[in-house]
Amino acid sequence: MAKTGHNVIMSGNSGILDNLVLTSNNTIRRRPDFSNRILSPKQKSHLSRFELSKEYGRMVIRNEVLNSYYGEKALNLKGKGAWHLAIEDYFLVPKLYGVDFSCFQERRGDPIEIIHISKYKLGEMMVILTNSEGELLETGFATESKGSQRWTYALEHDIPPGKIICFTFRAVNLPGHVSEKSIVITTPVRGTVKFVPNQPIQSCRKTRIKSQLRID
Repeated sequence: MAKTGHNVIMSGNSGILDNLVLTSNNTIRRRPDFSNRILSPKQKSHLSRFELSKEYGRMVIRNEVLNSYYGEKALNLKGKGAWHLAIEDYFLVPKLYGVDFSCFQERRGDPIEIIHISKYKLGEMMVILTNSEGELLETGFATESKGSQRWTYALEHDIPPGKIICFTFRAVNLPGHVSEKSIVITTPVRGTVKFVPNQPIQSCRKTRIKSQLRID
């Protein structure tokens, strides 16, 4: 900081003083007054979600495992850290692509692989099997395949050929948001069944969050 006569130059500094805002490029402007602003229901909902996303970001910073996970993904992203990626992840939901039945023989222990295209890892994947009458046959959790966007579930009971089975897959991401998809098949079934026909596998697009991200 340098003085020139009665003027004070604060190069490279920024902050708030009363109702004035100083930016890093030495611009001083009046602090916006939102006291009389009337928000729409959608604006209120977004602000509420953003406050919750900041709470999730604070939790991530305090959690050694989550902080390390997001931090590693941010290593090659200029100007971003675990906090920013955690905020971004909070606004995403798991995207399920389909199920690979290539090794499925309708026998106990046979694997099926659930494919997702989420940008970030999931917290868990639950699998629920019901028959054509809606009766529960079995339920359990799939196991994440390291290094890929696949989760593997091993069948707990034999399924007789010719049966109509509904597979329901419930994916939960790290912030706790849920995505659920179902497939109805008639055994035997082979190959990959997509949740959306003709759906190509695409990487998730980067979500841009315009609001300034900072820890208050």
